[in-house]
Formats: sequence, structure tokens, C-alpha cells
Amino acid sequence: MAAALVILIGAYVVQVNLLSQEIYSIQSLEKNFNKLSLENENLKIQFAEVNSLENLQTLIAGLDFEKVNRINYIKVLESSVAANK
Repeated sequence: MAAALVILIGAYVVQVNLLSQEIYSIQSLEKNFNKLSLENENLKIQFAEVNSLENLQTLIAGLDFEKVNRINYIKVLESSVAANK
């Protein structure tokens, strides 16, 4: 009878230990998740700032692009295109 009680107490101690380890793991993962979520939000903000219209206009001005006023397309006649037969 005493041996069964010792075995049950031992099993209980093992289960409590395993449970506390799992709780610690979950808390650690939640902290990591929260940290990554915050970092993700910061990266979204930085991305929006870097790709803002004002920054793109500044970049384009630095590359010496010019605004196009009129576009001329090349007209290709069907008779002048080589056919693959």
C-alpha cells in the first residue's frame, strides 16, 4: 500500500514538473510572438515611410528623370512582320 502511494506521489511530481515546463515554454513563445509582432508593426511603418510619394519624388528628381508630355508609339504594319510558318 505504501509503495503504491510512493509511486502515485512520484507520478504526480513528474506530471507537475512537465506541466510547469510546458507553461514556461508557452510563456516564452508568447513573449517571442509579441516581440515579433511589435517588430513587424515597426517594419510596416518604416516601409510606408520609405515608399511614401514624397520620398519617391525625391528619388526620381535625383535620377534626373523628365516628365513625359507626349508619347509617340511605333506603328508596325502586319505585312512587315515576319511570320513563323
